[in-house]
Amino acid sequence: MKMELRVKGCMHYSMLLLSFFMCFTGAAHAADVLRIMLEEPVAGEIHGGVGNLRGWAVATDGIDKIEIMIDGVYAFDAPYGGARGDVGERFSGGGQCEPESGFSLAYAYSNLSPGSHTISAVAHTRAG
Repeated sequence: MKMELRVKGCMHYSMLLLSFFMCFTGAAHAADVLRIMLEEPVAGEIHGGVGNLRGWAVATDGIDKIEIMIDGVYAFDAPYGGARGDVGERFSGGGQCEPESGFSLAYAYSNLSPGSHTISAVAHTRAG
């Protein structure tokens, strides 16, 4: 899934495409859960300076890490493990998913050059 949003540039606006990917290897079962959501920045909003980059991820096997990619290139790992009771309740499914499923950080959108960009959040499960 890709979302568009505008990032405030020097004299004009850039387009920032957001997407998210899930990394999962092995056999998947009907009861397995693997979901990731990039909640901020929000598609269509104008961003400049420093703002949030946040979301959540859950998996039956647990989440090992969240990688942030910018323009298809690894940029950094997002801190993972923030309390998200809303997500834990929705995906608990017999206690299979952790309620500490949030990731969040302050991001300097002003460091992006003017033009189109893609931000992706990639979830890696503990199972690989």
